[in-house]
Amino acid sequence: MAPRAESKDPLNAFALGAHAAPLQKFALPPRARESLLHYGMHVDITRYIEALRTRALARGVKRIEAEIAGVLLNGEGAVAEITLAGAPAAEADLFLDCTGAEARVLSAMGAAFEDWDAVSPCAFVGYGRNAPGAEIAPFTTIAARDDGWMQTIPLQSGDAWAIFSESPNIDGAETIHPFRSGVRDTMWRGNCVGVGDAAGVVEPLHGLGLHMAHRGVLRLLSLLPQPGGEASAGAEYNRLMRNEFASARDAACAHYALAQRTDTEFWRARAAAPYSAALARKITQFKRRGRIPLEDEDVLQESDWAAIFSAHGLWPERSDLSTADADPAAIRAGLERMKAGLAGMAASMPSHRAFIQDSLNPAG
Repeated sequence: MAPRAESKDPLNAFALGAHAAPLQKFALPPRARESLLHYGMHVDITRYIEALRTRALARGVKRIEAEIAGVLLNGEGAVAEITLAGAPAAEADLFLDCTGAEARVLSAMGAAFEDWDAVSPCAFVGYGRNAPGAEIAPFTTIAARDDGWMQTIPLQSGDAWAIFSESPNIDGAETIHPFRSGVRDTMWRGNCVGVGDAAGVVEPLHGLGLHMAHRGVLRLLSLLPQPGGEASAGAEYNRLMRNEFASARDAACAHYALAQRTDTEFWRARAAAPYSAALARKITQFKRRGRIPLEDEDVLQESDWAAIFSAHGLWPERSDLSTADADPAAIRAGLERMKAGLAGMAASMPSHRAFIQDSLNPAG
């Protein structure tokens, strides 16, 4: 067995983002060093929708604001028209169901909902918002609760938070809604494609909801069928998107599967839940040999999975054989240099608030 270059540092000691986050700092990495900093965006969903709508209308999209009154199917089970309250019926060759988790069009076509309650137990979500503070944190915070978990997303207008719970008793929430995690058995059915929550819903422990909506649109664009090719395009869309949703589900479930809490019934039940074979395989392979087998259409990279596992205290039992001839002292020295270099880069960054202000007012 190869000698191990033991380090007492957590894995995130070697990630630039982890150095910058507690300092409330952020900067776009130089193109030559883009691989050092992976980042996402905190999006105010209401303003994002408004921006997309404005952009679409400016490019000639016609908007009809009306409630869906009914879905009329033809003899083959496809959508013939969607009747609207107070507006003419909508006819089209292809419909997108963007009606949220209700999936009102797909449901009318007979698309069933595959429930993931066994591994995703939170049945309610409560939303709230805090007043803006002096700083805008450059990271989302996820915190476990006795009967679920809480997500806090910093925005310019104040911290938006959501509590996912198995109980509807959520103190301080401005609104509380039922929540179900799962997917439609067919997301492209006939001449209708479900996008976003109409296709599937995953607990947002990794904030993948908007990502999955984007993936659905991109998949659709890549598979837009020629006349007569709808069936094969739909089958491929369903296969690819089901794989992506399953991967997103496993990413959320990994936090439950590896949680060390046993102090409440909620967390004891999580430890005994029947997680997927793909997730079990990832955990076993990482524990046995430090490798993570990625699935087709995996939504996370190998480094993301390693970060999840190590943060929950799961580490490989042995070194990889490829390091058999490596010098442990040299590895330790290299890691120390890396850590010091990342700390220096983080310290030189502007504050997150200053970065936002400069981005909004590039001319000063």
